[in-house]
Amino acid sequence: MFNIEPFLPEIEKIWQKHGAKSLTFLGSTLTDDFKPETSDFDFLLELNQSKKGFH
Repeated sequence: MFNIEPFLPEIEKIWQKHGAKSLTFLGSTLTDDFKPETSDFDFLLELNQSKKGFH
């Protein structure tokens, strides 16, 4: 499984900058099938309604 831990501080900065409500990882990112060299990184970012778009 892909180790997301080293990237959490940067993800948190992006999350806070854009007023995210939740972040969900999907697909092979959560399994042993994930290969950083060839896999894409699937996620769903839900924004708070108080923000007007994603800038």
